Amino acid sequence: MKIIDNIKSKWNVFFAPKKDTIQEASPQLYSMNVSPAYSRPSRIHLSRGNEMTILAGLYSRIAMDVASVDIHHVVLDKKGNFKDIVHSELDDRLNLSTNMDQIPYSFKLDLVLSLFDEGCIAVVPTETDDEPDADGNYSVYAMRIAKITKWYPSDVEVEVYNEFTMMKERVIMPKNDVCILENPFYAVMNEPNSLVKRINRRLALLDGIDEQAGSGKIDMIVQLPFTIRGETKQKLAEERRMALEKQLAESRYGIGYIDATEHITQLNRPIDNNILKEIEYLNTQLYGELGMTQSILDGTADSETIVHYENKAVYPVLRVICEGFKRTFLTTEAIRDKHHSVMYFKDLFKHMSIENMADMCDKLSRNEILSSNEIRSGLGYRPDDNPRSDELLNKNIAHDEQTENPGAQKSTKGSKNQNEAKKV
Repeated sequence: MKIIDNIKSKWNVFFAPKKDTIQEASPQLYSMNVSPAYSRPSRIHLSRGNEMTILAGLYSRIAMDVASVDIHHVVLDKKGNFKDIVHSELDDRLNLSTNMDQIPYSFKLDLVLSLFDEGCIAVVPTETDDEPDADGNYSVYAMRIAKITKWYPSDVEVEVYNEFTMMKERVIMPKNDVCILENPFYAVMNEPNSLVKRINRRLALLDGIDEQAGSGKIDMIVQLPFTIRGETKQKLAEERRMALEKQLAESRYGIGYIDATEHITQLNRPIDNNILKEIEYLNTQLYGELGMTQSILDGTADSETIVHYENKAVYPVLRVICEGFKRTFLTTEAIRDKHHSVMYFKDLFKHMSIENMADMCDKLSRNEILSSNEIRSGLGYRPDDNPRSDELLNKNIAHDEQTENPGAQKSTKGSKNQNEAKKV
């Protein structure tokens, strides 16, 4: 009976009653097949030429840095500080298994790449429960990244992958049930005249010049020993040109001959233009907008450069993701009454050297910010069994009974002084 009840309580986006109009579809769904299945249909691919430019490497680097950050469903205290991780279905989707085809890291990687490529995407909960649970949380059993194809006042039409039919289907869903995420760098990457679009256009021009230079054309001018002003002379010049073309075309090694009075001017030399300089200038501007430098790409950046890059490129994307998930997958009661939220957690020891790491661990432990086991967990070591390793204590100071009970020490001194006064 419990299994039957669980099956009845689940809802799937692809098995909902199908409607024919937008009015009938909200809050129900309307499905329509788009295209047949192809190789790995669930994988998100870059479009609009972004996959063929230098921007693909830039997008991939930011996406990998975002995907390496842990995102958890958490509970906060009354002051808004982190208290504990909530072991819910939403947290399992973010850290255990997102859907049938993707692990959380791959899901976040595709999410960021799709966000940069499309500018605005949707995260569709393909399998959920009928209603929130006892804690007021929105239980999600599977989620997929979807492309938004149409916008309506209270609904959106999304193109999402259906793992049962292995096809992408268009589904109309209410905006309240879909996590809509917008690229924080939309003005830089997705506007029609943004930096990225201008770079793509100039790269296309540069590719056209390269193709023309390597097309095999000779590009030369033949100076004939007579002036070409009348129709008769022009006809003779045309015949001479065709004769030269025939010589080169029919020759096995591309060898021809000209008259002693004729001269040849070669034109297939590289023509000086400012396209490459403009591309380099626009790349510098784009790197500045994203806090990106060449040292970050080749792995030689110092800690200050990495912190600046993460503050400008990584954390804005993480904040958009966390706020979108919090708005969609947590109810108002869970946020206000239960103090639930969605937060990201950055590994502080990731980009630090051994010397800086040792200095930071000493300061965090000495100032009673982190316990020894919390520091050991961040470094990848198993917790220590000593109970003092879980306490916030300054290990550089001796903690004896008198130090731990200063009130008792004061009372002992006070009674001693009273006894001496009585003797006097």
